Amino acid sequence: MTRGGARLKITVIHGSPRANGNTDYLVGLLVDALRLRAAGDEVLVEHIRAARLKARPCLACGGCDETGECIVQDDMQGVYAQIRGADLLLIASPVFFTSVTAQLKAVIDRFQCAWVAKYKLGRPWREPADNRRAALVCAGGMTVERHYRQTRSVVRAWLETLNLPLTAGLWFPGVDARGDAAKVEGLTETIAAAAVTLLTPQIPGAEALASPPESP
Repeated sequence: MTRGGARLKITVIHGSPRANGNTDYLVGLLVDALRLRAAGDEVLVEHIRAARLKARPCLACGGCDETGECIVQDDMQGVYAQIRGADLLLIASPVFFTSVTAQLKAVIDRFQCAWVAKYKLGRPWREPADNRRAALVCAGGMTVERHYRQTRSVVRAWLETLNLPLTAGLWFPGVDARGDAAKVEGLTETIAAAAVTLLTPQIPGAEALASPPESP
């Protein structure tokens, strides 16, 4: 993903209801690493905090069936615009009951309109492009990898609707109490490797999974 002085738009969606917690810390490190790696590019970073949105859950009203656009006028209209325009989408969420948080899941479900646009109307919001990618950063107190895989499955289904490949996955098990993320062994190297993956051309659809070893 060599850009050479281009503009790089990064949109970060924070799923945690707890501000300045572990996933905020981890995704912040990834943003810093991307800025460093993308030296010479103009980097624009936007943040979406799911817990602060004034947005209703999907009503299954069918209002998007003919247009592929949501008719509910709330904060999600701004979210749609930000994610549509992102080159890199960074999704940060703790693992709650083997999935993303309720706040983030409500946001994901509101993309039913994008699903309709792509799969029913044949008019995806955006076509696939090599310079558009996504990363998932998640943490949780449990150390069972199945919990991460199920969380990733939810996120990947959403991203496929948006024609965004999940290029990097970061899972940090055993990270629960505030401040635990800063104690992860090899954290700097793990984050740096993910930044390289996100900004380096690779085979479309290939996902680089960077995660610390599972605890016993």
